[in-house]
Amino acid sequence: MPTQKNVSILITVPGVPTNVYYTTMNESVDIHWEDPVERNGVITNYIIWLTYQEQICRGKGDVVHETYVIQPFNNYTLNNLSSYWDYNFNITATNKIGSGIPTETYAFRTNASCAYSSFFTTEQKQQLHK
Repeated sequence: MPTQKNVSILITVPGVPTNVYYTTMNESVDIHWEDPVERNGVITNYIIWLTYQEQICRGKGDVVHETYVIQPFNNYTLNNLSSYWDYNFNITATNKIGSGIPTETYAFRTNASCAYSSFFTTEQKQQLHK
């Protein structure tokens, strides 16, 4: 008589989104990324975690945390940001189990004079600004 074995498959949260890059503009940032290597099932959405410190007259205000849930696309533009403010973001992938490990934190500053990309070197940024 054959022996019956029960097999359990552990499904876990997705890995870290990869190849993140972004381009800053006057009042927005255009963010792109690729799927995690370890998808661990179907990616249901991505979450962008944005953090910044409000700028108020004569100093800094409260630290603000905003969350953007993105359908399973690999890019998103955050609009209506304030010019010349410093922002930080990271991204997590989510499947039916939950959200995975976030990417590293990326820092950027909006700029009113020209668009910068995280792919540009300092020298290339200086050339764009001329």
